[in-house]
Amino acid sequence: MRILFTSWAWPSHLHPMIPLAWAARLAGHDVLVAGQPAIVPEICAAGLPAARIGTDVDLAALIPNMPGGPARARAAGRPAGHPLSIFTAMAGAMLPGLTELVGAWRPDVIVHEPTTYAAPIVAARFGLPHVRHLWGVDFPQTLRGWEAEALAPLAAEAGVAVPDPRGAFTVDPCPPGLQLEPDGPRQAVRHVPYNRDAIWPGPLPRAADRPRVCVTWGSVLGRYGGGGSDAARVVGALAKLDVDVVVTVAARDRAGFGAVPDNVVLLEHAPLAQLLPGCAAIVSPGGGGTFMTAVVLGVPQVICPGVPDQRLNAVQLAKAGAGLDLGGPDPGDQELRDAVEHLLAGPGFAARAAVLRDESAAAPDPTEVLRRIEALTSQRIGDQP
Repeated sequence: MRILFTSWAWPSHLHPMIPLAWAARLAGHDVLVAGQPAIVPEICAAGLPAARIGTDVDLAALIPNMPGGPARARAAGRPAGHPLSIFTAMAGAMLPGLTELVGAWRPDVIVHEPTTYAAPIVAARFGLPHVRHLWGVDFPQTLRGWEAEALAPLAAEAGVAVPDPRGAFTVDPCPPGLQLEPDGPRQAVRHVPYNRDAIWPGPLPRAADRPRVCVTWGSVLGRYGGGGSDAARVVGALAKLDVDVVVTVAARDRAGFGAVPDNVVLLEHAPLAQLLPGCAAIVSPGGGGTFMTAVVLGVPQVICPGVPDQRLNAVQLAKAGAGLDLGGPDPGDQELRDAVEHLLAGPGFAARAAVLRDESAAAPDPTEVLRRIEALTSQRIGDQP
């Protein structure tokens, strides 16, 4: 079986699909991962065969103006921007190249992250099944009412009716206690944390009588002017608490910290999956990879959300009682300290984070998803004359 995976150039949307792609390769299937030129190094770093398709889009110009929906626009006194504008721009840039690739390589199925809307359009053109793979809470579900209108011009360009972006089914790594009510067929999967180039730093020093708090401001959004609070300021605020602070940053951001207090350890490209088991809390903007890694490891979170999917993550986490939503990307120093102290003050947040961890652990591994994809393509082949 030939399985084509595809994502637009946003690494944290690609990364959750990598374990499934590797499961498919280990099972003997032919796997190819397609993306815009900017994401090809991420694909290659995962040891997967890459196909360069389409053109890159100027994300730096789009990210700061990403709309949060009509209500936010009305509150700001301006006309509502289209919530799918960034995703339709990506789809338009990918559509010709993805069409050419599918026509030449002839996959049996396309697996795509949910905002790569070129995938269902190309699948419709070639009569292929397609499968959505979420990165966490189903943020694209909140955009469902806009999809048909936004995708109509692209579908017309491809010569097809507007397809259902949900596909045959949705691969869902988010535990039920966090997820929105499903609006279509789902296949649960255990989220497997992935870090591209992380290096385990070895055992970290700590004071035995005080908790450890992790701080990370993610590895992607800050490149494009959408990162919100400066991580160095956040660390400076939390260092005044009686806690150990461990910070993981990209090498390009290291110089911005200067000298750090004695209770702070600064690490470059450290893998969250190895750091978080020793932490009592994590403070972050709540991006997909960070958010889901903390969820599967049962670590309570303080989220300072910036863009819409981070805000949804924060809202769902707060509803589940496993963390705090600070409502925006730039909380004050005292607000940060108060939130962390509140999170650490009692067992409630940790207990509810543990419930989500156990839900995640109970989900099947990627091989179960692969079996469902195999059944899907076998049925299609059997139905052909």
